[in-house]
Amino acid sequence: MLRKDIEERIKIVEELKNRGINPYPYEYEITHSVREIIERKEELMDKKVKIAGRIFNIRRHGKLIFYDLYDEGNRIQVAVSADKTKNFDIAKRYIQRGDIVGFEGIIGKTFRGELTVFAESFTILSKALISLPDKWFGLQDVEERYRKRYLDILLNDEVRKIFEFRFKAISFIRRFFENLGYIEIETPKLQPIYGGAYAKPFITYVNDLKENWYLSISPELYLKRMLVAGFNKVFEIAKDFRNESIDSNHNPEFTMLEAYEAYANREKMMKIAEELIYSLSKELLGRDYIEFEGKKISLKPPWRRISVKDALREFEGIDVDSLSDEEIKKLLEKHNIQLKTKEYNRGLAITELFESLVEKKLIEPTFVLDHPIESTPLCKPHRKDPSLVERAEAYILGIEIANIYSELNDPITQNKLLLEQAKMREIGFEEAHEYDQDFVEALMYGMPPAGGLGIGVDRVIMILTGAKSLKEVILFPMMKKRTESEAVKILTELTYELFSSR
Repeated sequence: MLRKDIEERIKIVEELKNRGINPYPYEYEITHSVREIIERKEELMDKKVKIAGRIFNIRRHGKLIFYDLYDEGNRIQVAVSADKTKNFDIAKRYIQRGDIVGFEGIIGKTFRGELTVFAESFTILSKALISLPDKWFGLQDVEERYRKRYLDILLNDEVRKIFEFRFKAISFIRRFFENLGYIEIETPKLQPIYGGAYAKPFITYVNDLKENWYLSISPELYLKRMLVAGFNKVFEIAKDFRNESIDSNHNPEFTMLEAYEAYANREKMMKIAEELIYSLSKELLGRDYIEFEGKKISLKPPWRRISVKDALREFEGIDVDSLSDEEIKKLLEKHNIQLKTKEYNRGLAITELFESLVEKKLIEPTFVLDHPIESTPLCKPHRKDPSLVERAEAYILGIEIANIYSELNDPITQNKLLLEQAKMREIGFEEAHEYDQDFVEALMYGMPPAGGLGIGVDRVIMILTGAKSLKEVILFPMMKKRTESEAVKILTELTYELFSSR
């Protein structure tokens, strides 16, 4: 069936060329978009317009043909008739579902009152070689939807709306920080040493330098260098790459917002984070809440604050301060929790207990504070308890969306912690930070006290749109390579046949 479809359409391409018609012209000058015509229909009534879009449905009535023309998710009807449209027979014979076509004609209404462009002429702009799947049934195979996102968006208005929301959200986030006086910085995505998070990197090889380099797991250490350079408010909406699992909440390539403000601290960055999410929802959804399992979850600040230890007590009845290391080990074993280090580490064990047992229960917007100092080497120690750090993580619907620090700017302590990370790597903690002496040297010149904020943009969009997986909000999620395209194989065979016959 697919081969027959492609064969027929290639034949049409050749017939058009033989008639002196280029089925893939260089340009087409439109005067109005479909959306503009719909919005200004009364003003444009009886006016001549030039529009373009993709043919979705065709209804033939003898010497009259109606097309449903779609452009950027908007539909308008186009009428082509034997008595009013130049080259009507070409339209009747050659225009098919999926083709991109330009029309010039008069705006009007049919007898039934439907807004219509009554075409006087047309131009085939791109001859589709494969028929579109039925719009109402779309792509039924989920994997096929993600592989052929272009079709997924074409055929599913809800998918288009999700990505329109995504694009607007990223634009809003950029304006939000610019309005706060932040400057957008571009940091390198290829780095000689990776850092800024616990993560496994993607490794690449730079031929000219004869060195292994890494795809960025975070822009943090480079943005902090800009604080040293004298820029007081910096941010980046960046692609990060972490060689980790692929599931509903993780994709190895993802979008992060990171922002750093000199002379600020954790508290100020928490306020910025909650105000950003609240404002984003108000601006793009028109409301200050999301819906979850039939309930309205308010996003209005201030969000709840709770410490890691208090969260373990409240949600699991676990008082880690009263437990010995042996008792914590038994808890890990009971819940089948594996530490990422080969050797036991109390702080990391407490962190793993929290992440495994409590995270998913944090439905209301919540900041979780005061993490064990082992959870990060880049955060200031807690001013009241040196076994903790002044860190906060934000959760909504059981999903971590943000990470916030009072940033460490003491080069002596930073050097010590990064050296300890290097030792942890030696004993099997693969995700521990590499030792970055260039970053430590930058701190030696002096970095002002600062607050830092990282927000998982994909996760925020997933939560605000009600999507169940990151794959629904990332245009091209990572998937196993497909070995062969049947359609391209057919095209290749037919192309050889076509050119060998000439």
